[in-house]
Amino acid sequence: MKTKPTKKNNISKKEKVYLQLKLDIISHRLRAGQSITEEEIVKEYSISRTPVREIFRKLENDGLVKNIPYKGTYVSDLRREDIEEILDIRYSLESFAAKCAAEKVDKEGLKKFCELEEQLKLALKTQNSVLSFESDTKLHELILNIAGNKRIQSIITNLLGQIHRIRFISGHLEGRIETTVKEHFEIINAIKKKNAELAEKKMQLHIGNTKKLLLKSSKIDELFVSSISSNH
Repeated sequence: MKTKPTKKNNISKKEKVYLQLKLDIISHRLRAGQSITEEEIVKEYSISRTPVREIFRKLENDGLVKNIPYKGTYVSDLRREDIEEILDIRYSLESFAAKCAAEKVDKEGLKKFCELEEQLKLALKTQNSVLSFESDTKLHELILNIAGNKRIQSIITNLLGQIHRIRFISGHLEGRIETTVKEHFEIINAIKKKNAELAEKKMQLHIGNTKKLLLKSSKIDELFVSSISSNH
């Protein structure tokens, strides 16, 4: 289960373990339906049981694990209807955020968008799906921050664990790096031009395409859905 330790410093051991488990679920090192026990985490990370229970509760709030009474804790399923609902929320809220960002972006924001363009070019050149995922995440976060709508940010933040699971696998679909980077360039260019309506449309196109590709992919059931709901 253990992977490379998080690079974040000056955080508690409990937070490091939480972030690591979150990463393991998002990247599918821990698969849907896989059992996670307190004993396993205590032994692997040399941490006491109380913080582990707190970590499990936090992951459950993220929608990443499911506690089944008298059975244990399992990586949660993410079904097609869940994916569709989450992407529909993103379609509405993040498209509006892109519109707001185009209206509000300043010189500092424009500089950050230019830096992201360079990361996206590198991801495309090297066909690096992890860098593409990281750049994708940074882009959407930057747009939300510049848009400045706290309630939209709160709703999206509450869904981030599941959004990242979806984003990670969508970035690994065949040919998706090319199309994702192209769509991101179009969103960035619209914002840099301060064309609010175009930025909104380009974000709608991006999230709409993600939804279409994911829902028609046979990988979804394989990666996200287990038998935990029926067997536990």
